[in-house]
Amino acid sequence: MSGEILKKLVIAGDSAVGKSCLVLRYVEDTFSLSHVSTIGLDFRIKMIEKDEKKIKLQVWDTAGQYVLFISNFNIHRERFRAMASTYFRVANGVIVAFDVTSEDSFDAIHVWIKQIREAAPENVKIILIGNKIDMEDARKITTEQGREMAEKLKLEEYFEASAKSGAGVQEAFSALVDYTLGIKKSKWAPDDEPSHQPQPTPVQPNEPTTTVTDVEKPIDLTQKPAPKEKQEKCAC
Repeated sequence: MSGEILKKLVIAGDSAVGKSCLVLRYVEDTFSLSHVSTIGLDFRIKMIEKDEKKIKLQVWDTAGQYVLFISNFNIHRERFRAMASTYFRVANGVIVAFDVTSEDSFDAIHVWIKQIREAAPENVKIILIGNKIDMEDARKITTEQGREMAEKLKLEEYFEASAKSGAGVQEAFSALVDYTLGIKKSKWAPDDEPSHQPQPTPVQPNEPTTTVTDVEKPIDLTQKPAPKEKQEKCAC
């Protein structure tokens, strides 16, 4: 469609923090206790309008096994890391998610931010989301700790959310889109940085699907992979 703006968002973070559930809640406003674990990468499409402009969002969901397998399965770790880095390189915005009931997932934020900044464009916008705030009794990471982490790493903003209840999900994703469009200005940007108006990105209709099988081959980000899947209990 003429004048349609394409934005690519990537969600990253440890395995079992609820990344896929956050994406599903944002795109379809649904939640399921029966969850199919992401192996590799997958994406969903969401169409929105801002300031009378049509915006097509590709929301890419990355596997969290990079950190989970870091000790004993180096081959898997490097494969998933390479796959994720390929998508970071062309991302307009990135969400780093952690589980507020898991100190390990919080400690791993540094690893993910390092990987993102090594691969992504210099002007990529990054926000931090603490998921599973519905599990208050099991909470280990406070709101203040989350804010301090985002401040320390110079991320755009910190949000808290629950993919299960839906609390905070729309607000977080919407804010990231606003940052990528220049509607919200990063507090880390130079004071004299001009406000950039979004430019339309041509989007081809009837995009074919493809399967991510070889991370060394160029990947067309207008195509949706068909990742391998395995059934497991939902970790959202």
